[in-house]
Amino acid sequence: MHKLIEDEFDNTIESLNNIIDSTFQFRDDFQMLLLNMLNSYESKINKTIEMIKKKRNNLSSALKDFENIIVDSFSEVTSSSVDSVAALNNPINKAMLSYYKIISSS
Repeated sequence: MHKLIEDEFDNTIESLNNIIDSTFQFRDDFQMLLLNMLNSYESKINKTIEMIKKKRNNLSSALKDFENIIVDSFSEVTSSSVDSVAALNNPINKAMLSYYKIISSS
């Protein structure tokens, strides 16, 4: 009987360890996704700014306003994207809090 209980506890611990490992892997994947997304946006903005700089001599005074609009839009998109990706961590945070409550009540 003690052996069965011990085996069940071992299985439960192994299962929880697998869940924890998966949780941290998901977190790392989300971080990589966020970094890749930010890098992509930065590259696109840098290309846009380079095009603007090359054609600066031919553009009117509206160029500065246009550049400001692009930078403002980029800031909004980046902020929104960061918030969206950060929200993907909510299920992981809930699982970790639930796990902590279970462990601390034991």
